[in-house]
Amino acid sequence: MSAKKGLLQIEEVNGVPKIVINGIEYRAGVLNETTLAALDDMHEVKAAVGILHNHNYLMLNGAPCVKVKEPLIQIPESQWEGFAGAYTQGEMTFSISKPDDQFLLIDDDGEYACTYLYESKFFSKDYGMIEFKDEELIIMDSWKFRKIR
Repeated sequence: MSAKKGLLQIEEVNGVPKIVINGIEYRAGVLNETTLAALDDMHEVKAAVGILHNHNYLMLNGAPCVKVKEPLIQIPESQWEGFAGAYTQGEMTFSISKPDDQFLLIDDDGEYACTYLYESKFFSKDYGMIEFKDEELIIMDSWKFRKIR
């Protein structure tokens, strides 16, 4: 898990190694003895995964990822509606909306689609990891916004 890059999983399915980044599956390839490649269907490298000596960490495109304990708990989508609302810190306000099958983070500049990861954690390509905890919106494991409605 990386606050900047999201959820990285390396798994084996029917003897075939796969790399999963924020729910998108890639074939795993080897670039060198310490680096794996996430390959798309055209065999293009979409991401590099660095293997470190400390087995609790990996690197994803240069960003550190810390190992999280499994199993990753999935909450039903019906509970995501509880995260909807407005969150503020000083002059900054974010809104969370769940129209249809989407989950959106909204600021003054636009709407940003979020991908569900696990527990109360989501990923936005624009904002990184987003988490909901105790009536707070936490962005990239550091910015905290209090729910106001």
